[in-house]
Amino acid sequence: MKKTNIVNIDLGEFIWSLLEQWKCIALAAVIMAILVPAALSFYGNYNAKKEADMYSQLATLTEEEKLNTLSYDQREQVINALIQKRIVDQREEYNLNSIVARMNVSNLPVLQFKWVVSGSKDDNALNAAYGAVLTDSETVAIVKSALDSVYSETDDVYVTELITAKTGETVELCIVIPEGTDTAKIQQGIEGRIDGIKADLTADFGAHDIKLVSCEETRIVDDDRVEESILNDVNYSSFKAKYDALRLSFSDYQIAVFNSIAATDDSLTVYNNSGFEFSAKRLVIGFVAGIFLYVFCYFVYVVFSSKTRDVSVISETLDLRHLGTVSKYSYKGFAAFAHSKLVYKLRHKKTAADTNIERISNAAVVACKHNGSKKVLLVRPGMKKAYTELSDKLASKIRKDGIETKCIGSLTKDEDLTGYDSVILCVCSGGSEYAELIDTANVCDYYDKKILGGVFFN
Repeated sequence: MKKTNIVNIDLGEFIWSLLEQWKCIALAAVIMAILVPAALSFYGNYNAKKEADMYSQLATLTEEEKLNTLSYDQREQVINALIQKRIVDQREEYNLNSIVARMNVSNLPVLQFKWVVSGSKDDNALNAAYGAVLTDSETVAIVKSALDSVYSETDDVYVTELITAKTGETVELCIVIPEGTDTAKIQQGIEGRIDGIKADLTADFGAHDIKLVSCEETRIVDDDRVEESILNDVNYSSFKAKYDALRLSFSDYQIAVFNSIAATDDSLTVYNNSGFEFSAKRLVIGFVAGIFLYVFCYFVYVVFSSKTRDVSVISETLDLRHLGTVSKYSYKGFAAFAHSKLVYKLRHKKTAADTNIERISNAAVVACKHNGSKKVLLVRPGMKKAYTELSDKLASKIRKDGIETKCIGSLTKDEDLTGYDSVILCVCSGGSEYAELIDTANVCDYYDKKILGGVFFN
């Protein structure tokens, strides 16, 4: 006789049994939908208050005192991170404000001017002087005034990036023209400015002529800009990755010291108790968590329950012949609606309970005759009331074939077996306990009473 409990879970039956408990599942979901947002809000408020208290204490210290509260290694890490933060902030500020940084540097639209200087004793020096003057603040002002209104607040240092000058046999001025730039205004301003520059340079270089050769809009590939852009992006990405890794390695207190020193306002020291935040997202999380928690708890209960739930207990645990299964339609509420008799019959491919009983009684009679039994005792330990009527019908069917039969709930005393030469064990799903069934089988074995088989009531 096997002494172990074998629990086989029929997935279909498990789902149907859950449907029967839809009210409990809904209640669990509603409770968790309230508890989860409340718990998350409490946890968030607790952390916020804890952090605010930490910042309040740090706010009373000088920068050096804050750093001195750390160990030497932690202090060096924070100082290093503060330096790196300034570099990161500068780069991010550049990416945000620079006009060129937002353009395709490998295909820049430019307004290109070319002049030829003649009549000077030293044309190369004069060309270099024109190139230097053409990139000064006055040219920046001309270009800035011609840019689209979206660039009206752009710092001059970023407008300067739009202007480059080259000198050689000619004086060449290239001005990057972002979308919306008034090129006619730039052309008019630069051409008007050349006369003023010529007058200033005549005093140093003597009389000379400067003639505009061409002024056209074109697109250029600025190899220097492309190479610089690629190099900057690679270096910045590597630098930012190291900075982020350093910040992630900080302890909570290191983060507090770092933020306290790096903060530019008092927002980090303000504690805002937001109370319970019942957002839609948190409600959904709580609702779903309630459903899964109930299903998980019920699954654990089924697995570790000492109650039988599957017909396998007869053949696998008790080593008995399975005479048959009697299925009773007992679902309630929504499960009863969904699990209609038609669905039940199609899914299990079973006939009505009475037909099952008749078939089982025939199998029991054959077993009795084969064993030579004239009196058989039906033992139904843990039988639910819903199934006792069906077990009585089974006993009645067996009697009609001339075999004396009696039904009892469980073997409470030795006299229960007196006068009977064999036993049929009735196992009830969710009612009979493994230990009780095994004890019954052991008693029968002790008194040498043959167990003809088992009937499973589901």
